[in-house]
Amino acid sequence: MECKEPIRGWKTGKPHTRNGLSLDILGVAETWWPGVGECNVDNSVFFYSGNEDPKHSKGVGIIITREILKSVVDFVPYPDRTALLKLRAKPSDLNIIQVYAPTADSPDYDVERFYDEVKLTKKHDVNIIMGDFNAKIGRGKFEEIIGSYGLGERNERDDRLLQFSQEEGIKITNTAFQLHSRRLYTWKSPADRPANVIRNQIDFILINQRFSSTIKRASTYPGADVPSDHVILVSVMQIALSS
Repeated sequence: MECKEPIRGWKTGKPHTRNGLSLDILGVAETWWPGVGECNVDNSVFFYSGNEDPKHSKGVGIIITREILKSVVDFVPYPDRTALLKLRAKPSDLNIIQVYAPTADSPDYDVERFYDEVKLTKKHDVNIIMGDFNAKIGRGKFEEIIGSYGLGERNERDDRLLQFSQEEGIKITNTAFQLHSRRLYTWKSPADRPANVIRNQIDFILINQRFSSTIKRASTYPGADVPSDHVILVSVMQIALSS
């Protein structure tokens, strides 16, 4: 079906930002769309997972090109913070999981339910978990999970993401590449000023460690014109999809 309303900020063809940053797969959080399903967006397809709340809060979605659509095996919505798009690929199937985690001040049971929902996939598949984790893991390498180039300071509540990554054998890819801090932060506070910089790294792209070599780069693009207070985070992945 056609989308009932346009997805603001994306042009025709591949999902891309107004400044021309071309993408094959784009995950979005806080879509505020009701229900679950898929619809056509020009030459792309939008898979979405929401709820029936009158305010349509939360919600996640994944936008892909029609070329990628040929490899889609299944779409599994877990309203309204998690959705899985399964793609046929080599050497193993590729699971794209888009998330929108509860905030740090949410009740413990909401946080635990979220991490339970994310445990959706077979570990022998290539599993990408991406989105807004509302967590800061900070600087400093930790085992094979966190690279040397994180940003900020981790607190006790944010250790839950680290615990999850340990349990699932996950690597947090956008801490593995040495970049300027401008290419690391993913969220800028509305109160951010030159004299009072408030910028955090709370969005991440995760992959199971055995396939981490498929990720060739992960970087933010603060100059991209997107309708969000988050900065777009882009990862370059080398994998062969199958039709």
